[in-house]
Amino acid sequence: MEGWKKARDETYPIVKELARIAPGYSYEDEGKAIATDQKVTDVIVRALRSCKNRLFFTIQLLYELQHESLNNGLEDLRDEIDIFSDEIKARRCKWSYSSVELLKKLVRQDYRFITMLKELDSMLETVHNDALEMKEIRYGHKAEFEPGKVSRLKQDIKKAFGMVQELVVLFREREAICNLEAATLEKTFERISRQLEGG
Repeated sequence: MEGWKKARDETYPIVKELARIAPGYSYEDEGKAIATDQKVTDVIVRALRSCKNRLFFTIQLLYELQHESLNNGLEDLRDEIDIFSDEIKARRCKWSYSSVELLKKLVRQDYRFITMLKELDSMLETVHNDALEMKEIRYGHKAEFEPGKVSRLKQDIKKAFGMVQELVVLFREREAICNLEAATLEKTFERISRQLEGG
């Protein structure tokens, strides 16, 4: 597919990084596109599983510390990630021809999505470490808790929730590129993007 070669050349640094994460990354033809879509989906599902695992252990810690206000937010976040992960696993890619511009958008969407997942995982690691610090203080292994830490934890949880919602929008935009009919790809993608941004 000539369109893919041009799109790949114009986004080469990103494609190279994506190929490191998902070996064989290519939208050159229908077979490679479907295989690449599956590899990207697998990367996403693994990353979401890692986020859920972090949340599980953090929730356990906060239950022990009886921090219900923090835990409620984390449980909602875990449920949101659960639903999102199930949606991704249940989807099916119906690949059709895409223009150079849409292929470039798809490459950028894949990269942004995976980058955001890393950021989410890192943020949840910070939340978990803060919960561990709270436990150390509770049991006398550390003298004092930094003032304002609990309120910052709440802000981090809220921010993580916002990131998950943004990931959902990104994934739906990605689906719009992968699954639309060739004749309406450009206009339909733009329309769906506007609807998602507005909704």
